[in-house]
This record gives sequence, C-alpha cells and structure tokens, in this order.
Amino acid sequence: KTLGKKPSDVFWPGWFKGLVLERTGLLYGIQEPDDLILFDNDPSFLMGVRYYNSNLRVICAGMPCNGVLTLDAVKQILK
Repeated sequence: KTLGKKPSDVFWPGWFKGLVLERTGLLYGIQEPDDLILFDNDPSFLMGVRYYNSNLRVICAGMPCNGVLTLDAVKQILK
C-alpha cells in the first residue's frame, strides 16, 4: 500500500501514520500488524490508520478520547 492508493474519502494523515507504523515495524523485524500499537489522541488519525490496515492496533488515548494516558493504562493494554 502507498499514499497514492488511499481512498479519496479517507483522512490522509491517518492513512500515512498507518503506512509509517507498518514500515517501521518491518524495519525492526515485526511482521504481524497486530504486534504494532499506535497510541493517538485524534480519532480522525485513528480512523485513517484503521482504513489503511484494520489489523494494526490503535488505541485512542489522551484528550479528547479518554483523558490522560497513564502507565497503568498502557500496562493494561499490553497484557
């Protein structure tokens, strides 16, 4: 997938974040999309990532999603 293959109705920065997350994972030998996690506070970005690859793990964290991202919240997600 590339930015040029993004559907026209998808928020491009979110799509791009998904692309970069996936490619960065590959550089570090992470082959499975569900082993990659993106924490972001912008629902529009997260929706774009989901459109890019619905197997990437995206967590809405911080305002406006659910307040402050804490270490305890991260530990809970990683369990």
